[in-house]
Amino acid sequence: MPSTTWKDTKSGDGNVYNDAVGLSSKDKYADTSLNGKKEGSSNIPMHENNSVDPALNMVLNLRQRLEAMTSDLERVQAAADRLSKQIDEYDSDDHEINTNKEKINDANENNYNHKPTLYHTKTEEKANSNVKDDTDVESEEEWEASSIEKDPINITEVDEEECERLADERKEEGNQLYKQKNYREALHKYSEAIDLCPQCAAFYGNRSACYLMLGQPRQALEDSKTATTLDPLFIKAWSRLAKCSIMLGDTVTARQANQKAGSPQDQDLKNLEALERFKEETMNALNNKDYRRALYCLDKCLEIATHSLPLKATRAECLAFLGRYAEAQEAANGVLTLDSMNADAIYVRGLCLYYEDNVDRAFSHFQQVLRFAPDHTKAKEAYKKAKQLKLKKEEGNTAFKAGQLTDALGLYTEALGIDPFNRTTNSKLYFNRATVHAKLGKLENSIDDCSKAIDLDNTYIKAYLRRAKSYMDTEQYEEAVRDYEHVFKTDKSNREYRQMLQNAKLELRKSKRKDYYKVLGIDKNANEEEIKKAYRKRAMDHHPDRHSGATEQEKKDHETKFKEIGEAYTILSDEKKRRAYDSGQDMDDMGGGHAGFHDIDPNTIFQAFFGGGMGGGMPGGGHQHYGGFGGGPGGGQSFSFQFG
Repeated sequence: MPSTTWKDTKSGDGNVYNDAVGLSSKDKYADTSLNGKKEGSSNIPMHENNSVDPALNMVLNLRQRLEAMTSDLERVQAAADRLSKQIDEYDSDDHEINTNKEKINDANENNYNHKPTLYHTKTEEKANSNVKDDTDVESEEEWEASSIEKDPINITEVDEEECERLADERKEEGNQLYKQKNYREALHKYSEAIDLCPQCAAFYGNRSACYLMLGQPRQALEDSKTATTLDPLFIKAWSRLAKCSIMLGDTVTARQANQKAGSPQDQDLKNLEALERFKEETMNALNNKDYRRALYCLDKCLEIATHSLPLKATRAECLAFLGRYAEAQEAANGVLTLDSMNADAIYVRGLCLYYEDNVDRAFSHFQQVLRFAPDHTKAKEAYKKAKQLKLKKEEGNTAFKAGQLTDALGLYTEALGIDPFNRTTNSKLYFNRATVHAKLGKLENSIDDCSKAIDLDNTYIKAYLRRAKSYMDTEQYEEAVRDYEHVFKTDKSNREYRQMLQNAKLELRKSKRKDYYKVLGIDKNANEEEIKKAYRKRAMDHHPDRHSGATEQEKKDHETKFKEIGEAYTILSDEKKRRAYDSGQDMDDMGGGHAGFHDIDPNTIFQAFFGGGMGGGMPGGGHQHYGGFGGGPGGGQSFSFQFG
């Protein structure tokens, strides 16, 4: 193997460079001493051409670096030991030791009120003065330890100044966008400014204005509160806080904010006074259970407090009490869209389900409210009433099915007294009680309860049918036809409804004619013998000859009745005519071109019944002598009677 030698050369700048390693002797990791041997030692093998063996060169290079790194590690360890010793000494004296990270955080928290003290390292002092003072010289380890505390704060101070500058730029950009009515982009710029400088009240005030213009008073309120906390003398922030509170229906906070602002705007003051007045009227109406008046006042409140969730929830409750369940549900859902855990809105939804007789789902809603708000009084009361009402109704149904009509009547009556605002359930209870009344033969009571059921629910078909049936049974045919017509209009394809309506119309038509059964004073099922007997008696009672000494008006009345008796006998004594009459046909139109029944001469009927030359014993053994009325007008003659 050829011999090698170590060779040093000098560059033009006076620095010594190692030809083998190629590192400056000034390099921290270029210490060329090996095991105490000085550089240029003759025991480093050289080639004949004065070059170092490449493999050996690599080994030497690695060894040199390893030793340099080991030396640095020892110095760092020594510095760490000294710091640990200092910490132990501070702990023993009850001093608080702040780490580098804590100091940076403290500086960030206080950067709005003051700037941190600027520290300079010894290296910077020497660089500025170019004077070497042995008394101020720190060891390398001491310099490294002190720089751990000082250098990061220099960086923080620079960052704070830069943050303030950037925040002002973002604010100006936001102002320009606000003037252009580009509120969303302006909001974004103000938010960036707040992120950069979170202690600036003006930035929160500007962002609050953007939120207001975007119709988001809740967010605007939070920013206004933050602004007034950071700067209690920020008048615009107090005015904006009052405006937000009015929009949210909080009159107390609005009044306090106006006092802080000093001189509120006239319109804001008018709105506040109007809102306070209508809220007071609303409470009075609710206490009196005047829900229509309360609804009117709430609508007036919401024209001012457009974003008030409590007022919207109260309005939904009033709609539920007025039976406008779909509107109430919609209003409650609108509140839940903005606040999914709003107990008042969930309570209103449960109330609507309860009033629509969906009791099981109502129970779950009331229970959910009481989980969110255990002291929710209204939910407790509604839950209690719902359970009581369900129980009484079921007990009444059970008694009715068992045929215990009197007990059922009492239970339905008790149930009706539990909650007068439950329109749907009460409507069904009135119908059930009407059915009991009908079975007990109390038809007028049945009609009355059906009418109450319909008043509460005008779509209740069963109540219409029950009332129509009771009307028919009491011969109130016009009312029955009206109810059947209403039912038939709801479902014109229903044949049963059509037949009921036709029957009612027939009875109505029949009721408008003379009731020949009533004229003779007989039942509709009377037989032929009963019809003759009735005619004989009534014809004799009202024959004009028997009332020759009466007044003219009395004579006229008896003649009219005598004629009606004759018509009744003519129709009811003829089986075909009676059948036609019972079917509701117009008797004046029967027989084609024949004369109407109103033209029948009652004297002819009388003579035919008693027999023209035929003798006939009269009741009591009396003898009768017949004359005859003339067929034409003015030709009438009177009968003469002789009674024994």
